[in-house]
Amino acid sequence: MLMGGQYADGIAPERMELRQYRRFDTPEMLVCVERGARSNGADGLSPDGSQVDRLLADLGRCGIDAIPAEPGDSRSRAVLTRTNLEAYQVWKRCVANGIDADLWRGAQGAYWPGWIARLFLGFMQETISVNLVRERWASHVAPYVPLTADEAIDFLTNEGTCDGDTVDLRELNRVVSNGAPSSIRGAHKAALIVSTIHRSKGLEFDEVYLYEPRKNTVGDPPRSA
Repeated sequence: MLMGGQYADGIAPERMELRQYRRFDTPEMLVCVERGARSNGADGLSPDGSQVDRLLADLGRCGIDAIPAEPGDSRSRAVLTRTNLEAYQVWKRCVANGIDADLWRGAQGAYWPGWIARLFLGFMQETISVNLVRERWASHVAPYVPLTADEAIDFLTNEGTCDGDTVDLRELNRVVSNGAPSSIRGAHKAALIVSTIHRSKGLEFDEVYLYEPRKNTVGDPPRSA
């Protein structure tokens, strides 16, 4: 709902209501959105739990193990949970049952790899040649991580801090200070992503499963989705 008008001169604001949804791919998704909106009452502030329960029941239920999650499947799938604990528990259940799953932390949960600090620690210049990067990698990093120097250089190139011959440490400092790695954000490689609802985005996945625990007690194992 949008409110417009000249408040300073006392003119009553005009009330406008937006009724057209654009964040859906199919008519079925639109129906689901409309039912979800109605379940929150006419003012959007009075949720009716019984309507939500009916909506979820009509969407259908299945166990976690029944979710199709085969490596190489072109369709992206996600299980969304209410809490971080539930997401972790569901992911652990998937791993224990051999399901190809990643615990997704979203853009804010993607971290810069620790080898960056080890690689450039103590280097005082503003740029460093790729050849010197390879030398420092062999002595400073290689004994501690399974990554190769070429893979590290590719990572830095993808982040826009390496032109193939030189790594710009000023630019690297800037991008590290201003967000998560772009090469990690949205890189959904596993057949199934497990995430909290608040970290997901509209139309981010082809199929979405909402996790519904049988009990609401902290520590209960995941059962269904």
